[in-house]
Amino acid sequence: MHDNDPKHTSTICRNYLLQLQENFEVKMMVWPPQSPDLNPIEKLWDHIDRQVRKRCPKSEKHLWEILQSEWNLIDIEVMKKLVARMTRLVNAVIKARGGYVNEKEI
Repeated sequence: MHDNDPKHTSTICRNYLLQLQENFEVKMMVWPPQSPDLNPIEKLWDHIDRQVRKRCPKSEKHLWEILQSEWNLIDIEVMKKLVARMTRLVNAVIKARGGYVNEKEI
């Protein structure tokens, strides 16, 4: 499964995936463009990314230290909100028959 991101739909990537599919090594799923991201870890990575950017890492080592620190600072309430949103979001996606859902409106 991929989300129609341009790096996943480039000619070289598309041809490679088609070859794997023809050899029965993978089965590609149809994934509508502009579909909502149902993976809560993506929202968590976004949260961490915003926190890291505030701290302006100066080197790769500094970035790694900040990432570890921010990971350990994740409030349990952030996790609870990510889990709680899933019921609303999944129901909205079902109602939209897999189409676009504006999460801010549900």
